[in-house]
Amino acid sequence: MQNRILLALYTGMLSAMMAFNGVTASSYRIELYSDDNCQDLLAVDSGTFATNGCITQSGVNSIRITDLDDAMIHTWAHGECDHNEWTVPAACPGGNSCIRAPGTESFGFQVGCI
Repeated sequence: MQNRILLALYTGMLSAMMAFNGVTASSYRIELYSDDNCQDLLAVDSGTFATNGCITQSGVNSIRITDLDDAMIHTWAHGECDHNEWTVPAACPGGNSCIRAPGTESFGFQVGCI
């Protein structure tokens, strides 16, 4: 929880600094579900960023990306975006469909679109 609060504070400050300096930032919003059809919501996460990052969230089996701006999302089989990677089929500006992601333990966000 403390890490999420620090991340939220950091991304908020980063957004303000980038807006002040005229720099465009990437952003995402993702819903994480414990079942495989986006019904049992575990968590919602979002952020604005200028460098790639990773969030660990255990027990995820499906995701819904509701906002994606100049960014990509990747899901991983282990925490801290380590080990087997599954690239989620989402491009800018994102979609709103349920994506099965069985065994996801973390997700990474990356600057730029494919």
